[in-house]
Amino acid sequence: SVEVSVLADQLTAAAQTVVDLATAPETDGFLVSSVVDVNDGYGSGNVVVMVPSARFEPVVSELETVGDITRQQLLGQDLTSHLLDVKHMMRRAQNRAAGLVSQAQRSKDETGRAGLLEDLRQTREELRGLREEKSYVATQSAYSSVDVSLTSRKPVTPQKPPLERALLAAKTISLSIASGVVLAAGVLVPIGVLLLTIYLVTTLVLRRVRPRLEG
Repeated sequence: SVEVSVLADQLTAAAQTVVDLATAPETDGFLVSSVVDVNDGYGSGNVVVMVPSARFEPVVSELETVGDITRQQLLGQDLTSHLLDVKHMMRRAQNRAAGLVSQAQRSKDETGRAGLLEDLRQTREELRGLREEKSYVATQSAYSSVDVSLTSRKPVTPQKPPLERALLAAKTISLSIASGVVLAAGVLVPIGVLLLTIYLVTTLVLRRVRPRLEG
């Protein structure tokens, strides 16, 4: 069980890469299921593949090429005792079937013979199920399951070089200073004009009034 983080726009491609790793000729595995859910550019996915046990570790190591592995869990199961139990039950069922065939052949009673044949049919059905169980256990032993959960992440914005960042900061400061100067000029200039106007008007008035006052 592996959790892999990939870029949001690479989610579908990452799922296909997992499938390709498992089904490549040198691996000879097969796909069990693949689901990718993308919503508004982001989403998740899950891919389950079966690979030959001998190729399990190489495939898991190659998952690093898919994305960033954030979690990995390995779980093994010893199927030896289970396989031995199935084989033992198969031998018992085979011996019982052989005995029923022999009894049915020797039986002279039609009713009794019909009962033996019904028991034989059920025993053969049981034997068929045990063979399927044996095949399943053998497959589980020969193949390993790889369950890959894919999660999307936002792309990381690359940082600019230190010199470029310093120049950008200096530019920002210069613009701020220039803006302050312009703002100050926009306030001080009108005030200066107003004061100059008041001074000129006052001077003109005094020049006209002063002679009258002196006379």
